[in-house]
Amino acid sequence: MENYRIPGVIGCIDGTHIGLQKPTQNEHMFFNKKGSHSLNAMIICDHTYKIVAINCQHGGAAHWPLNSFVLNSSCCS
Repeated sequence: MENYRIPGVIGCIDGTHIGLQKPTQNEHMFFNKKGSHSLNAMIICDHTYKIVAINCQHGGAAHWPLNSFVLNSSCCS
């Protein structure tokens, strides 16, 4: 709140793709919509920028929107 003037914010969540080499098993699970292989990664941090949770258990083919799908299927929801 003090840094960015957004009331009620206690942290941040975001998702991204981490590129991979072509996997030898279950390739279709890692093939993303941009035509490459990746893992979906979700990171949650608190107001001090301390990382409090990471979830990288889903391949790049996981359902869109990435953030809500990974958050809803993680232990953090």
